Amino acid sequence: MFKRRDIFICSAIFLVPVVFAFVLKEKAAFLIKKKEASPYMKTIEDLKNLEVLWLDARTEKKFRLKHIPKAILIDSHDWESSLERLFTEVVDLEVTMVVYCSAGCPSSQSIARRLREELSKENIYFLKGGMPAWFAAQE
Repeated sequence: MFKRRDIFICSAIFLVPVVFAFVLKEKAAFLIKKKEASPYMKTIEDLKNLEVLWLDARTEKKFRLKHIPKAILIDSHDWESSLERLFTEVVDLEVTMVVYCSAGCPSSQSIARRLREELSKENIYFLKGGMPAWFAAQE
């Protein structure tokens, strides 16, 4: 049979970490940094009523299968050709440009950042949710 001392020790072993975590939860909240949304991330809702130039950050194979109408393929592995295509096909570089990929992947973010830096433009964003978000909004 268990003695009172054994029950006390087992309870202490269980309760001390629980109480410790509860007490320190508020004090340690500043250590848990919430990732803030990028100012360059846009949702479909943000883009309503805007003229948008869509830039596809996926592979050429995926682009050929399906893409947002009038989108331009921007391939990070063939950057020079992609920039040439962009300058050839785009009349107005002041239009809002939105880079998308399969589902909000990091490549759309990095391509948007790289284009902002190289073109010295702030009107280049990436789409939260990627191409599926765009197609869902069309339904």
